[in-house]
Amino acid sequence: TGLYVRGGGPDQNLYLLDGTQIYNPSHLFGFLSTFNSDAIKDVRLLKGGFPARYGGRLSSVIDLTMKEGNMKRLEGTGSIGFIASRFTLEGPIWRDRASFLISARRSYADLLIRPFLNQDENDFGYYLYDINAKTNVILTPTDRIYLSGYRGSDQMFARYSFDDASGGGEWGRDGLGWSNLTTTFRWNHIFGSHMFSNVLVGFTDYTLSSINRYQFGADEETFAQYESSYESGIRDLHARMDLEWLPNAKHSFRFGVGGQQHYFLTGAYEEIFRVGEIISDSTSSGSRRSKGTELQIYMEDDVRLHSRVRLNVGIHGSGFRTQGKTYTSVEPRLAALYRLNSQTSLKASVAYMQQYIHLLATTSGLSLPTDLWVPATAKIRPQKSWQMAAGVVQSLLNGRYEFSIEGYYKQMNHLIEYEDGADFFDATYGTWEDRVVTGRGVAYGGELFLQKKSGRTTGWVGYTLAWSRRKFAEINRGEWFPYRYDRRHDAAVVISHKFTPRFDFSATWVYGTGQAITLPVGSIVVEQRSQYAFPWGKMGNFEFHRINSSRNGARMPAYHRLDVGVRIHRNFTRVRRTLSLGAYNAYNRRNAVSIYANEGGNSDLEFKKFSLLPIVPAVSYQISF
Repeated sequence: TGLYVRGGGPDQNLYLLDGTQIYNPSHLFGFLSTFNSDAIKDVRLLKGGFPARYGGRLSSVIDLTMKEGNMKRLEGTGSIGFIASRFTLEGPIWRDRASFLISARRSYADLLIRPFLNQDENDFGYYLYDINAKTNVILTPTDRIYLSGYRGSDQMFARYSFDDASGGGEWGRDGLGWSNLTTTFRWNHIFGSHMFSNVLVGFTDYTLSSINRYQFGADEETFAQYESSYESGIRDLHARMDLEWLPNAKHSFRFGVGGQQHYFLTGAYEEIFRVGEIISDSTSSGSRRSKGTELQIYMEDDVRLHSRVRLNVGIHGSGFRTQGKTYTSVEPRLAALYRLNSQTSLKASVAYMQQYIHLLATTSGLSLPTDLWVPATAKIRPQKSWQMAAGVVQSLLNGRYEFSIEGYYKQMNHLIEYEDGADFFDATYGTWEDRVVTGRGVAYGGELFLQKKSGRTTGWVGYTLAWSRRKFAEINRGEWFPYRYDRRHDAAVVISHKFTPRFDFSATWVYGTGQAITLPVGSIVVEQRSQYAFPWGKMGNFEFHRINSSRNGARMPAYHRLDVGVRIHRNFTRVRRTLSLGAYNAYNRRNAVSIYANEGGNSDLEFKKFSLLPIVPAVSYQISF
């Protein structure tokens, strides 16, 4: 579910759910989306030509709106599947005046595994869940309020214990979890036929924590205990007001102001080792908390200059206050559309963006506890970007097909990365600011897209050729290197065919160039001499020091996968039943999540890949009414 848009990182995407930010958009380490499609009404993706009302990210905006609930009658859907089960219920609270929606989903691998475990000694599992809820109330003909909320969580745990022959034993507990929580209140007011407003207040909270506990020994002299814990997160309280004015058919003016109060926990780590009643070693990073205040204001006009010319022009202003330092930004936005004729359009855009928060990620391909949301500080400046894009859109065969080609160029400044050799858990090293370096980036490429929009067979083919590079004075000898998510070729084919009203088929195939990574290319054997002299001379030992490639100078194998599915529908008077059969990764491609190197028997490097999720059958049964 990771989105890497036009050379940007995952933190450069703004996810909005009913106007409130979501900081982690995935379950299951990125393999499943946070967003339950049963609860979603509309999704809008912006990757260029950003309207002035959006700000705070460099690469894209994913704006999601939840369903509002049916004001006429009660409706519902529920399904049971291999990975998770879910249900959705919506209907009127007061007919034609108020409605509700509630949607929930949970996986249950932990429940299925547990009966086969000896729970007196071992217990482990993983589960995820999410809940969406919304209510929609018409107060007066000109006033409507919405209240929505979301809660989602992933939890992984393990517990084991055993006794040995001496009467001692070992006991351990491990846990890793992360969660999102959002609430949103919105008031819509209509001033007249030409003006209306939206006032929004929201709260979001993302937390990630892990804990590890071990103890072993038979008596007080041999008893030992080890414990480590880690916690990080970000919490926001935000409010904004938007006005829209339509003076005539040619103009649509927007104006808005807003603010956010960010609270950051940038990694609280603690490690304790006890022997008996004595603490023999203790390491702690303390609770690294900080906050920042962000303000926004914008003006935007969507104007039709001519029957063939349309412009979206605006300006977005923002400010960020933290640690006694204030950053400001004035961001012009322009997008233009010119219709050559009824079937062909030209489009172009330019946008300047500034981002006040960073996701400081490890080099792993998974979301791990050391992935931190951190703010711009007095020492670390906000990220900035300029992006220009232009393209052509062509409608074919009376609108049944659409073809587009688009190119883009983007420059980015004040990006951050961990410096080479940084030890995140070394509390004596200082804060995260002491472990990072700043640099710049550039991304450019072209996109092709062909879509069939109507008929029994629909679908699309997309292809992107792209480059994304980074440059840091302290990394890779100050030379340009490929960004971690530099993906030269990216392709997707999606097809859906309806054989009959009761039977349909779908398939998706994706391909992407392998992720750029740093791998060792050799090693040096160094003999270390002891400083102590023995009768037979000084004792020595040997150490292997690896020599790495240039930064991200290697590639993982290409990623590709085929997903297929069929659905069989059966309709009754008010009930619709659907049986879905399919497969994820249908031809069992063992895509690499990571690659690691081991020393072979003769000190040669041996590379091995770590893969997850082979072919996974998918079966679900759904009932809707």
